[in-house]
Amino acid sequence: MTALISIIGSLVIIPAAYMCYLPMRNQLRFSKKRVMRDCGILFVLSMIAMIGMEHLFKGASNTLLLVPFLIVFCLYYIYSTRASISQTLGIFCAICALAAIATELAYIVYVICFQQDATSDNNLIVNLIQLGFVVLLVLMFYRPLKQNGVYLVDNLRIDWIWICTIPVSVTVFVVLVLTVPMIFRMDNEPGIYLRVLVVVLLAIGLYLFQLNVFARMCKVLMSEDQLKAQETVFKIQRKQYETMEHTLEENKIVRHDAKHSIRLARKLLQEGKVDELGRYLDVRLETMPTDTVHQYCADGIINAVLNYIADRCDDSEVPLELFVDIPTLEEHQSVDVASFLQNLGENAVLGCETVPPRDRRFTLTLKVVHGEELFIVSTNTFNGEVRKEDGGFLTTRAEDGGSGLGIPSMRAITAKYGGTLEVSNTDTRFFVNARMNLVKRR
Repeated sequence: MTALISIIGSLVIIPAAYMCYLPMRNQLRFSKKRVMRDCGILFVLSMIAMIGMEHLFKGASNTLLLVPFLIVFCLYYIYSTRASISQTLGIFCAICALAAIATELAYIVYVICFQQDATSDNNLIVNLIQLGFVVLLVLMFYRPLKQNGVYLVDNLRIDWIWICTIPVSVTVFVVLVLTVPMIFRMDNEPGIYLRVLVVVLLAIGLYLFQLNVFARMCKVLMSEDQLKAQETVFKIQRKQYETMEHTLEENKIVRHDAKHSIRLARKLLQEGKVDELGRYLDVRLETMPTDTVHQYCADGIINAVLNYIADRCDDSEVPLELFVDIPTLEEHQSVDVASFLQNLGENAVLGCETVPPRDRRFTLTLKVVHGEELFIVSTNTFNGEVRKEDGGFLTTRAEDGGSGLGIPSMRAITAKYGGTLEVSNTDTRFFVNARMNLVKRR
């Protein structure tokens, strides 16, 4: 019976582990099936170890006995994700503190209902209440962890802000796991339950304060990051305008010299000096400025990015077929579409570079239909090598520093505008089809 109670008490590990992995949806190093299998093995081994430790350390708190397992699970958690150590430790410690809060709330509920010490014995009712609280926390934090948590892990790569959350989480965990049971056992005065409740409420308050500070800091930092992204796009646009201005100045000089050149060419032709005329025309063609700036569309930001993509294609010897039919968009739409195109263009050029120059092709079409739906269709050649996991594409450039976040970022942008993103491939071509609703803003 004692072993069964211990197993039930340890079931809180499952929802707690689920909360740990929710923000890591795009950062898993292995498939979900393998992670579930490995966690299942760790759970079984932890049960065996806990039952053995209960016989060696009789009277010890179940939560305290879980600490060695938590260390092992933490090491596997870090190993099984591609996120930084600061991110994994920050999330892991926060979930442990949350589970400790649920445990102490279960103790308090039991004490209030039964007027007995919940920490002295391995109690089935306490374990069931504790499991219920943890499951309730999963339901409460499911959407924030799945949406905001995934976004922060994918985009907030600042180690110090994640590290700042660890001391508070560890403090809350240690206070609740060690201090509260100690108070129960050392003090039997009538007011002990009230004092324990005060300690737990203070720990909860500290935890919520940390969440509030973390949320505010993230909001500020993410706003700065968005501004940096916009600044990058604007820099591309400014470079385009500077290049265009330089080109216009060069064209003025060409037009100024055009009359003289035509007269000289005509004179050479009249004198029958065909060879000299040919050499003269060759020199003039070589010295004429190259028109490197193209007006693909009326939207300045998107036009700048398209020129950047065209330059990348020229540098990589990738023939580009570009078809653009879009009006000027709102500023926030221009920035989002430009970010989408930057990821798309970079992935397409890198894919083309995996095949010989003679086989490289990149076709990109942007078209707005009915003034509200933007369609982006891309096709590029590549060597046919892809990595897929759970239906999604993974980076094939991990050794070269590829993050694998290009497609997830593109998918997030299309989802923001209530659209869809379809990514597929054959043995020689890679296809990306996107649709965005430019009217509906989320």
